[in-house]
Amino acid sequence: MDLTINEPAKVQTYGKVVNTDGVYEGEFKDDRRHGKGTMTYVNGSKYEGSWQAGKKYGQGTLMEADGTIRRGFWRKGRLDGSGEEIGRDGKYVGIFKQGKFEGRGEKTYPDGSVYNGTWKQGIREGRGSLTFSDERAGARYVGEF
Repeated sequence: MDLTINEPAKVQTYGKVVNTDGVYEGEFKDDRRHGKGTMTYVNGSKYEGSWQAGKKYGQGTLMEADGTIRRGFWRKGRLDGSGEEIGRDGKYVGIFKQGKFEGRGEKTYPDGSVYNGTWKQGIREGRGSLTFSDERAGARYVGEF
C-alpha cells in the first residue's frame, strides 16, 4: 500500500524583516525566526545567535542598550543553562534558570567583592563564600546565605 501525503514543504529561508520591534536579519522557517539571526530592537538592544520558532533558543549574546551583556544558552527567549552577565552591577558566571541566576555561580561586584556559591531565583541562597574587597580586604565569610 502506497501512502502519499500532499503537504507543503517546510522551507527554511534567509531574509530581513523590519517591524515595530526592530530589525531582524537571518534565517526563517514557517515565517518565524528560526536558525541563526540578528535582532536589533528599537530600544538599541541587539541579540545575535540562534532562534527556534520565533524565540531565542540555543547559543546567543544579548547586548542591552544600557551596556549589559548576557551570553550563553537561551531557551524560550531567556537565558537557561550556562551563561554570563556583565553589567553595571558586576559580572556573573554560572547557571541561569528562566533568565535568573540559579544553582552554582560566581558574581564579582563593582567594588571587587566576590560571591561564589548557590543562587535561587537571582538571590544568594544556600552555601557560599563572600570575599570582601573594601576596608575589610581579604576578609572572607564562608557559610549559609
